[in-house]
Amino acid sequence: MKRLLYIIFLMLISWDFSSSAAPRDERGEAILILDKAFYYELYATPLVHREQYLEKKINMIVQGHAVVTVIDRLSRYRKQYRVQLEDNAAQRYKLTIIYNIFFDNEDSLKMLNQNEIFEFKGQFMSCTSLNTNQNAFIIDIVLEEGAILIE
Repeated sequence: MKRLLYIIFLMLISWDFSSSAAPRDERGEAILILDKAFYYELYATPLVHREQYLEKKINMIVQGHAVVTVIDRLSRYRKQYRVQLEDNAAQRYKLTIIYNIFFDNEDSLKMLNQNEIFEFKGQFMSCTSLNTNQNAFIIDIVLEEGAILIE
């Protein structure tokens, strides 16, 4: 009995440390990193639950990077511009993830070019499934910070 309690205690301690190790923003809120681990978790989620999985992420602060595919003036979320990104890392898990990043800064718009890698941090606003297979999604994000990665 003591051994079982000891094992449970160790599991609780390790769980607490792992959750506190997650990246946090300046307000102390957890940041969801859109990387291989995120795509694997989405891929491992049963098809009928994938959209629900993504909807639970709405309003979270997210951070990621992807390749610029479209730059245009599309007003949404009280922002003037949109850049559309596609993440090639998601394709390893047979997923298509397209990010619509919305922002107001015209100088940022002028600096962006197609096929460049854009790193972003912002608020996850919505997700839309593109097919019934639940393996393609559009995710809307309102930009807080962004940078062009130079290779």
